[in-house]
Amino acid sequence: MLIDRYLLRAQFQAFCIVFISLAGLTFVIDAFTNLEEFALHAEKTGGLAKVLGTYYGYRLISFFDATSPIISLASGMFALSWLERHNELTALLAAGVTRWRIAKPAIFFTLFVSFLAIGNREFVLPSIRFVISRNAQDL
Repeated sequence: MLIDRYLLRAQFQAFCIVFISLAGLTFVIDAFTNLEEFALHAEKTGGLAKVLGTYYGYRLISFFDATSPIISLASGMFALSWLERHNELTALLAAGVTRWRIAKPAIFFTLFVSFLAIGNREFVLPSIRFVISRNAQDL
């Protein structure tokens, strides 16, 4: 049980790091591409940070839907690579923990993210589809 929580925490940390890195990179490139439109809209509504936060806050939900499968895979690989790099995987195997027991938390985490993505796709995205369908020129 303690090992499972440790492995889940390692994969969750890797998931957050990969998701924030990819989202940040994508949104920074998009923000600099559309900076003029955001600045014009910010003059009308009062604040560039508010405009960017609203625009990319909704985009973050759509970005999660598009990237959750690959990020789940990458986070599992990063977590297991981290364990291997610090010889924790060797210690677990030497202690008699089976490979299935080591992989089980990663599989359950990936299933949880998959069900979260399904819920996002079926319930959240349809309710915000009009906001997401607008691009920066439509602001």
